[in-house]
Amino acid sequence: MASSWYLVLVVALSFLATLVSTGLVGAPQATDPGSKDVQNAANFALESFNSLSKNAGLYKLIKVISVKKQVVAGMNYFLETRIGATNCQKHTHHNLQACKLAQGGNAETQICSFEVYGSLQNVMSLSKSTCKRA
Repeated sequence: MASSWYLVLVVALSFLATLVSTGLVGAPQATDPGSKDVQNAANFALESFNSLSKNAGLYKLIKVISVKKQVVAGMNYFLETRIGATNCQKHTHHNLQACKLAQGGNAETQICSFEVYGSLQNVMSLSKSTCKRA
């Protein structure tokens, strides 16, 4: 009887050690900022930021600084990014890739934290957005 309790204890501790070493199930996990799904989420966040911003100019993604993903009924992306003001205005440009980063006195950069949710149907939504001047 004591040996079966010992076996249960060993198995439970092994399982717990595995969970701790790999991270908690369902917890956000650091991931590669260069992966395609992360870049898609970052681009979506920036498009949403530009659309919702009261600024007349457009901002462009400079760098994804860090990212964590969380598996839910879909995927949550927690992004920290650096974005920069461009020489393009909202009402005249729709191709952000063609926009150049602003120079001189207009060269404003911001550090932004975005939370993007990607549904199982591959529909994205911006859950949260906070930015501060860099």
